[in-house]
Amino acid sequence: MLKTRRGGGTYVDDRLNAEFTNPLLEIFRQRPERRYDVLEVRHALEGLAAYQAALKSTEADKLIIRERYDELMQTHESRDAMAEAKADTEFHLAIAEAADNLVLTHIMRDLFTLLRESISFNLDSLYTKPGIYQLLKQQHHELLTAVINGEPDRAKKAAQDHLVFVEQTLQNLAMEEAREERALRRISPFSRN
Repeated sequence: MLKTRRGGGTYVDDRLNAEFTNPLLEIFRQRPERRYDVLEVRHALEGLAAYQAALKSTEADKLIIRERYDELMQTHESRDAMAEAKADTEFHLAIAEAADNLVLTHIMRDLFTLLRESISFNLDSLYTKPGIYQLLKQQHHELLTAVINGEPDRAKKAAQDHLVFVEQTLQNLAMEEAREERALRRISPFSRN
């Protein structure tokens, strides 16, 4: 993650992204249940990011966070789930960047790249099911408000509550999909033989 340059100091290595995500993408393809590992890591890191952003964000940071939140709200009107998922990512990354920790920001960027590139992790599921969007909207607003108002404990809780909801919702959607697949197999012409 860090690269030392003789006489130049220590820097975060730009090449981490590909080296970090490529092997994990292959694991997710082979074992889709491992995609929840990313959410566990996000739970810890985004709670920290929200906490630190509430403490350290500048007025410029707050403006960017507000802009990303507004973009997220606007993308819902477009009914483009992948655009909305991208806007969601940008909102969370703006908070991570406002935490003013280069390593944390770099890791968060790589995690979101991993999520976007992972075929098995279907972000648009969260935006196409009725009722889920309204809850996500409320959670994002709570997170925005806590960070903007400089309330670190509230911000951390909002980030963690949001991710618990996302994980539980994705698990419920996966179970629902598995039930539907089993039902389709039962009614398939092959199952009657």
